[in-house]
Amino acid sequence: RVSSSLVKEKKSAGFADGWRAEPASSLRFRSEEPLSVSGMVGGGGVGSKPVVDNDDGPAGYSLNLYDSKENNITLCWPKAPYECKYELQQKIDGQWTTLSDSIPHSKVMVSKGHLEPNSKYQFRLRRQTPDGEWGDFTNPLSAKTLPQGTLLLDRPAIHSRSERWVGITWEDPEGENSANPPNYKVEMMETGDQGMATGWKVACSKTDTTGIRIKALRPGRSYMFRVARADGAHAGAFSNPSVPVKTMHSDWFRNVLGTSLVNKKGETVDIATLRGKMVLLYFSAHWCPPCRQFTPMLAQFYEQLKAAGKDNFEVVFISLDQSKEQFDEYLGSMPWPAVPFEGPLRRSLADKFGVRGIPNLKILSTDGHVAVDNGVGMLSGEVFQQWEQMAFASQRAEEEAEAAREAKMKKKEEARKNKKNKGKAKEKTDKKGQKWVCEGDTCKMVDS
Repeated sequence: RVSSSLVKEKKSAGFADGWRAEPASSLRFRSEEPLSVSGMVGGGGVGSKPVVDNDDGPAGYSLNLYDSKENNITLCWPKAPYECKYELQQKIDGQWTTLSDSIPHSKVMVSKGHLEPNSKYQFRLRRQTPDGEWGDFTNPLSAKTLPQGTLLLDRPAIHSRSERWVGITWEDPEGENSANPPNYKVEMMETGDQGMATGWKVACSKTDTTGIRIKALRPGRSYMFRVARADGAHAGAFSNPSVPVKTMHSDWFRNVLGTSLVNKKGETVDIATLRGKMVLLYFSAHWCPPCRQFTPMLAQFYEQLKAAGKDNFEVVFISLDQSKEQFDEYLGSMPWPAVPFEGPLRRSLADKFGVRGIPNLKILSTDGHVAVDNGVGMLSGEVFQQWEQMAFASQRAEEEAEAAREAKMKKKEEARKNKKNKGKAKEKTDKKGQKWVCEGDTCKMVDS
């Protein structure tokens, strides 16, 4: 529950809890620096990127409801693709009144406070055009504050994710202890790119569980989720949004290594061949004597592993040669593909991965993180197994954790259903196992 004198402060790592005093002004800007989720690849954060205008009303974009509480309403909108200011208006006593006409381009979210509980309000937004003139207003957005005393569920927790889905859970002690557990509704919002342009969308209209998996998501994108009871006294009152979470990006290598590789025959190799594999980035050069000594050893080791059926890895040559002729000659001695010589990508990769000496063999995990900083040295089956354990550790851990979470959730839901069924059985027995018997001036309920 939020009083009119308090607002929620957004932290750089997400919408973390933390209340602070609000000045007298009832309009609060939300700063939208990019959000990040540790260990995840891809996507943008809330308001981190401008969006291309869509065909949504006279303005070409929409004003959306981000959150509603008893005394305040939070609004959001897509960031303009150019520098400009925004004007926000509220309809008061039948007239449109400007709340602010100097909202800067970097702000894509505001909270309007000092509102009455359980009341309807209307807002609209416009922005300056590239020539500095004011554009059309968005379609009016109607929003309603929550009734006083509304009980909200805690924000959902993220328990698992993949390329195309995110699993969330939430707690509802009151509902779980009820003989008739409530149903729930889940909504989602994409928080990067055009996320603020689309607003909240229904992810699940009705479920009687306290955890679901939201599917059909886009890889490498950031999402937030919120949940509300679908029935009962507090139906429709949504929780605070979850922290932003990014779906996994299986094609991390497209962002890191470009769109294609090349082999020693000059043929283009589809970058998608790296999907799901442990990738060994080999930084080397023809002019480097230690490199020319190590390369034949690595090539022999590579061919032995492939002949033994090891297809869960691939080596990619990152050349630091000074000419295309040196590159072609050196690649001719390698059985693996390379990043093309043309363009600045080769040297930018050396900087990206902090390569200060060659030869250098970076062992990358299946999600693109460095598992072994430099694998140059003794090459053996035992060493390769160690690389595998480190490169695939996060994937195995996530699979095991997901299986454990699924089993726990299934057990929990079975307990809920058994409790619910026992309640119904008891109710049915009470109704059929008793009857009214009248004697004299009284009637009593007795067992049949």
